[in-house]
Amino acid sequence: MENKEKIYDEQIAPLMSQIIEICKSENIPMFAEFQYSDLDFCKTLVYPNVDGRNVTMRLYEVLSTCRTYEGINIDDFFLYLTRNFPNSGSMVMRMLGKEPTN
Repeated sequence: MENKEKIYDEQIAPLMSQIIEICKSENIPMFAEFQYSDLDFCKTLVYPNVDGRNVTMRLYEVLSTCRTYEGINIDDFFLYLTRNFPNSGSMVMRMLGKEPTN
């Protein structure tokens, strides 16, 4: 893939800045990810905590963080979960050695 970073920077980023500001001010969850070359991505997430309903956005963030050229690295995925999310009684998290938090 030809590198399109300049196009992203000059044409898309200014529009995204406007969208992000609107989403933040209106508490509208959103995500966008652009691939501008073979291995380069630009990710934007806005997930205001509206009644605690941001699970989809959080999962997207984790999956995107653990992406490799070949797909999602499952080891990185579970390590990220155990380090960054509280365990409210999850059997899987206990199996991974993360005790419940209150």
